[in-house]
Amino acid sequence: MRSSSRDAIFVAINLAVFCCFGWMLYADFGQRIEKTDGVRLGTITFKKRVAERKYSDQVIWETITENSVLYDNDSLRTADGSEAVVLLDDGTRIELGEETLIMLARSGRGLSIDFRQGTIAARAGAAPRREGQSASGGAEAGFDAGSATNIEIKSGDTAVALAKTDATLNKKKGASDLVLDVTRGKAVVAQAGKRVEVRENEQAVIDAKQKAPVIRKASIIPLAGSGAVISENETAAVEFAWQGEGAGPFTLLVGRDASLATPLISRQAAGLRETLTLSPGTWYWRVTGREGEASRIERTIVVRAVVPQPVQPAEGAVISFYTAQPLVRLAWLADEAASGYDVEISRDAGFSALSARLQSQTGSIATDSLAEGEYWWRVRARYASARGAQVTGRPARFVIRKREAPPVVAIPAPETKISTAQLAAQQAAISWQGDPEFSRYRLEVARSPEFAQVVYREETSVNFSRIRPDMAEGRYFWRVTGIDQQGKPGSTSPVASVEVTKPMPPVLMTPAEGAMLVGEGAGVDIVFSWQDPNRGGFARLELSAEQGFGRIERTQPVRGNAARLTVPLGQWWWRVALTDAAGREIAAPASRSLTVSRALGLPGLVSPAAGTEIDMSRANSIEFRWEAVEGADAYEFSLYGYQGSVLQKVFENRVTDLRYVFAMLDRLDRGSFVWEVVALSLDAGRVKTRSQPARGNFIVRLPELRKPVVITPGVIYAE
Repeated sequence: MRSSSRDAIFVAINLAVFCCFGWMLYADFGQRIEKTDGVRLGTITFKKRVAERKYSDQVIWETITENSVLYDNDSLRTADGSEAVVLLDDGTRIELGEETLIMLARSGRGLSIDFRQGTIAARAGAAPRREGQSASGGAEAGFDAGSATNIEIKSGDTAVALAKTDATLNKKKGASDLVLDVTRGKAVVAQAGKRVEVRENEQAVIDAKQKAPVIRKASIIPLAGSGAVISENETAAVEFAWQGEGAGPFTLLVGRDASLATPLISRQAAGLRETLTLSPGTWYWRVTGREGEASRIERTIVVRAVVPQPVQPAEGAVISFYTAQPLVRLAWLADEAASGYDVEISRDAGFSALSARLQSQTGSIATDSLAEGEYWWRVRARYASARGAQVTGRPARFVIRKREAPPVVAIPAPETKISTAQLAAQQAAISWQGDPEFSRYRLEVARSPEFAQVVYREETSVNFSRIRPDMAEGRYFWRVTGIDQQGKPGSTSPVASVEVTKPMPPVLMTPAEGAMLVGEGAGVDIVFSWQDPNRGGFARLELSAEQGFGRIERTQPVRGNAARLTVPLGQWWWRVALTDAAGREIAAPASRSLTVSRALGLPGLVSPAAGTEIDMSRANSIEFRWEAVEGADAYEFSLYGYQGSVLQKVFENRVTDLRYVFAMLDRLDRGSFVWEVVALSLDAGRVKTRSQPARGNFIVRLPELRKPVVITPGVIYAE
C-alpha cells in the first residue's frame, strides 16, 4: 500500500513537471520576438501572403506584418506566390517578388543587400520624414534624408551598385546567372575585378562562369501597363504600350508567373498598344518582336476595390449635445484589400478647408473634436498592393447641434416583478436609458413613491444596477439622477417600481396537458420543457403513475429548462419543482398528465386499387374498402384533390365500418385523387392513439359533353 502511494506521488510530480515544461515550450513558440534596439532601416509597407524576417541575433524565422520595422542585418524571405515591399527611411522602395531571400545591412556608403535568389526591384524616391526626425537627416540609419540611398546588391562574387536608380534583378533558385534590368538612371556591375556600367533601358546578363556581363540594349521598351489598376468591377481593362525599333507585328505575352514560362494570354498587335481585360491579381507581361527580340518583364496589379461609401452618420443626420461636445462615430463600407483609410471632414461640400483629417485601419473611427455646425465627410481607401493608389467614396453631410433641454434619464419598464430566488442568485437588475453626457448616475430605492424612506443609494457609471439580495418581499420605488462631467446633478428620471415576491412556480411548456403519445417499442423518448420565472436555472423533474405522486417512478435533477426521459407505455403524471443550487425546493411544483400508447398498425387498403380509373358516367357513388386493424375502434377517412399542383383535402369523416360509400359527386371532377385511412383508438370518444396514414390514388373519368346544335330557325315570325 505504501509503495502504491509513493508511485502515485512520483507519477503526479513527473506529470506536473511535464505540463510545466510543455507550457513553457508552447509559450516560447507562440512568443513574438520584438526588437527595440539596433539601427532602423525602414518598414514593411505591404505584404502579400507569406513573408518572414529573421533578426541577426536569432535563428528562428517569424512572420512579419505590415508596418513592421526592419533593422540592420535583418534577413527577409517570401514564399511561393508571395510579395513584400520595404520602404527605407529615405523613401527608396525595395520590392521583393516570390521565393526571394535577401539580407539588409548598413554599409559606409549606404545600404548593402545580400541577394540569394528570387526577384528584387529597387526604386529611388523622396525621403518621407518620420515623427521625431530632424530636417538635417536620419542619424539613426546613417543616411542622408535628402537623397536616395546608395544601394549595393551582392550576389556571390558579383556586386551591383545603384544610386538614384530604378532597377530589377532576377536570379532563379539554384541558378548561377543574374539578370539586371535598368529602367531609370544607371547601375555599375563589379565582376572579377572589372566594373561595367549598365544604362537606362539596358539589360545585363551576369554569369559567374563568364569574365564580364553581357550588355544588351533593349529594342522594345515598355511604356504603359506597369503598376496598378483599380476596378470596382470583377474585371479591369488594362492598356499596354511599348516602344519598338523594328516593324511589327509584336506579340504581347501575359501570365501569372514571374518568368512567363507558361503565358496565359498571347495576343498579336500590329501597332504599339493593346488593351486586355484582366481579372484581379498580379500579372506579368512582356512584348516580343518579329525577329525574336523581347522586352523586359513588367508587372501590373489589378485590384478590385470596394468604394468606401459612408454608413454612419447617415446623410443629413443631426447629432445633438447639451454641454460636452459629442463623440461622433464615423463608419463606412470597408474593404479587406485596403491597407488603410483617410477620413476627411470639412465645413464645406468642396472640402476646400478641412476641419479634421483622421486615419484608420478598420471601417470606423470616432472623434470628439468637432464643434457645433454643419459638416461634410468622405473616406479615401488606400491600397498598398496597388502601390499606394486610392479610391474615394461619395461625401455625406451631418449636423452637430446644441440642444436647449438637458438630457433626460428614461425608464424603459416602469413596473417589474422579481422573486426572492432571483435576488439570492444575483440574477435581478434594474436598468435605464442614459445619456453620453452623464458621467455617472445616482440610484435611489425607497419604500414609498415620495422617497421618505430610502432603503439604499448607489452611484454607478453604467446604466444598470443589481438589486441587493437582502431585500424583503414588498413593493419598492426607484429613480435615477444623471450627474454630468462637472459633477453637477442633472435631470431625474420618472419614478419606477419593482415588486419583490415569493419564488414563482414554473410554467410548463411541453408536453401539453393530457397529451397522447405513440411509441413503436416499450416506450417513447419525450422532451419535457418549462419556463423558470425566477431564472434560477435549477429544477427537479418527477414522473409518477399516480396523480397524487404517492410513488415517484423517476426523479431527475436538471440544470436548465428542459430534460429528456424515456417514458414506458401507460398513463403518467409529471411535475417540475424549482430548486436552489443545493436541491432545496423554492416554489410549488406544477404538474400535468400524459398517456403513452403502442402505435396502431397501418390499415390495408382494398379498393379502389392504386391507379384505378373510375368512369363516373355509369356510377353515382364510389365505394372505399380497407382491412381491419387490431386495437382500432374507428377509422378516419379523408379524400384529397389537386388544385393545380397542390394537394388539398376535400372531404373527411370518421366511421366504425371497414367501408365508406362516397356519393358527394359535386366534389369530384376529372383528374387524379388521393384517399387516406387512419386507424383510431378511442377513449370515451377521445382519440387516444392514431396509426400512420395509409394512402391510395385513383382517377376519375367523365364523358366529354358535345357542343349543342341549334335547330330552331334563326328568324321566327309572330302575328
